[in-house]
Amino acid sequence: MNKILFSIILFNASWLFAQEGNGTLDLHSFVNKGLANEPKIQEKSFEIKKAELQKQALRNSAIIPKLEVSFAVGPAPRYSITHDANGNADATYDFGTIDPFFGTEIKLMQPLNIDRLIHGMKASTYAIALKECDKRKASIELSKSLQELYYKYIYVKQMMSLATEVKSNLEKAIKKVRDDLDNESSDVTQDDLLELKAQMFTIDDGLYQAEHGLEAVHRAITFCIQDSNFSFKDSILSIRTEKTGPLDTLKKLLLYYQPDLQRLQIGIKAQQMVVNTAIGELLPDVFAVGGIKLSRVVIDKNMSNGTDDLLNPYNNKEGSLGIGLRFNLNYWSLKDKYLKEKNELDKVRYKETYASNGLVLELETQFNKVIVYKKRCESAKVSLDNSEALMKSVAIKYDLDHSKIKQLVSSYEKNILCRKNYAGAILDYNIAVADLMVKTGLTFDEYLQNVNKSN
Repeated sequence: MNKILFSIILFNASWLFAQEGNGTLDLHSFVNKGLANEPKIQEKSFEIKKAELQKQALRNSAIIPKLEVSFAVGPAPRYSITHDANGNADATYDFGTIDPFFGTEIKLMQPLNIDRLIHGMKASTYAIALKECDKRKASIELSKSLQELYYKYIYVKQMMSLATEVKSNLEKAIKKVRDDLDNESSDVTQDDLLELKAQMFTIDDGLYQAEHGLEAVHRAITFCIQDSNFSFKDSILSIRTEKTGPLDTLKKLLLYYQPDLQRLQIGIKAQQMVVNTAIGELLPDVFAVGGIKLSRVVIDKNMSNGTDDLLNPYNNKEGSLGIGLRFNLNYWSLKDKYLKEKNELDKVRYKETYASNGLVLELETQFNKVIVYKKRCESAKVSLDNSEALMKSVAIKYDLDHSKIKQLVSSYEKNILCRKNYAGAILDYNIAVADLMVKTGLTFDEYLQNVNKSN
């Protein structure tokens, strides 16, 4: 009994924690969760880290790029100097007596073209900024796709609910007509029944497509947020409440935040550093070189036979230091490289002159599109209100005269079409606003912070 009670308590606790983990998502939290779980965004972060490591490697490679250290240990026959009776010195090597020998040699080279290092480091810094622009652009595009998924999921669920409602009402109408025919009512005919049944396929087909669409969108959302047990706060499509202007404010934000423009501006600076480096390569390389050699044999002073350490050939100290120049005889190849990089710089600068105008034009086009879609929503809402009024009027007449069933069905069909058109107009408008954010160069969060605050 206690084991069963414990299992029930454990199951309830697990269920509660699961409910906490699978909270209801609104548009803002869904977009943020999707951005946090997107693998491509994580890949961009790794690319930024790689660019940072490349900059660090460049800096480290410029500090004594060539440094060689060698060390040797070995045996050496004892060297000694003896003097004969006349005072003449005689140097001898005693291979019967071996002394330990130690030697080391260090060689180094340090380039002195500091301007190239500075230009290279700046170019590496700009390369990191370019990778950050790529990540931000990917976030903006993904933000728009997530908003589209959110609204399409709600739209498909709404259409599925509408199709289910229509099918239920059609089945009720068929049953009503069949009962009237069984009761030999003169208000309906067999043709009325067949006409209603003939419409069943259209309803079923719409329901099948809605179910398929819902399943596809559900799979896409599950992949984006890595969670299949999600639920959205909104169940009915409604017009977005974010502000969409004024246009002048959006233009200013575009010129400041648009990642493509930022990429061009950073690219010009990076290319200028490449050109500066190419200019530096036309000049000779200047470098400092140096080296040191040290060697010594260890001999017991009492057994050195008076041999001075300075006279011992094993004991050696040498050092060198100098400035060198290196000329590349293939000067024309270096000059061609410079001209190529200079041409690339001119091309990027020219592209910047018209890119901003083109992006502003795209923004204006999208802004006008949002205005048109907003008007479509208003017009669709008026049509929906009129269709509902018409359906109520026909329903009253049908209660008084059951022979007007065709008029009732016709008004109901008009109402269903108006409801579908209104939901579709809202979907188009909501997605158009998401496109406006992309054209402005802002993520959903940035749009809320800048556009709403600026108004």
